[in-house]
Amino acid sequence: MTIHVNSRYVGAPVFLIESDRGKQHTVYSNPSVAVDVKYTVYIAKDTDTFEGIAQRVYGDPTYWWKIASLNPHVFFPTDIYGGLRLRVPLA
Repeated sequence: MTIHVNSRYVGAPVFLIESDRGKQHTVYSNPSVAVDVKYTVYIAKDTDTFEGIAQRVYGDPTYWWKIASLNPHVFFPTDIYGGLRLRVPLA
């Protein structure tokens, strides 16, 4: 995934880890999770990705990190499945 130049993940430590399914994933250290952000709840579809949701909501897939930072329960982007409730920050 591409990191947006204004993201708080720019310069964050990056780790390569392996999931229990044997897939390798690049993981960015989460500097902090904002708790006072206004958001809406989005019900994911099986084919959704953070980038795809960011494209639909913000018109820019590089804002995927806004959604990821409010959903720390989704450790890997491949953990998104149909019916999953995601918090999506309001623009």
